[in-house]
Amino acid sequence: MKNQDASLVLTGNSFLTELRKIIREELDATRAFGVIPVEAGMDAGSDADQSMAYLNIREAATFSRLASSTIRLYIRTGKIKALKVGRRVIVRKEDLEEFLEGGRAT
Repeated sequence: MKNQDASLVLTGNSFLTELRKIIREELDATRAFGVIPVEAGMDAGSDADQSMAYLNIREAATFSRLASSTIRLYIRTGKIKALKVGRRVIVRKEDLEEFLEGGRAT
């Protein structure tokens, strides 16, 4: 019975090791796209604007006071430039501000 318990713990540890490895790879890939700043959340004095450099559709809609469907329409028609990271669509806050000021963010 003790042998079975030891094998379960070993399996659990190897599972966690693999899971950590996969998460690190995904975070590194996300950082490569510039979505997550390398120092995000690590420095208590980090600038809040740096962590909000990108907005998802809902955040962009709230920020611009437009409907989410309108933001998606502007992205689809090329009026607002967006990035796709995995299944997520994100918009640079700077591009959205430029678009809202009357410029074209493409």
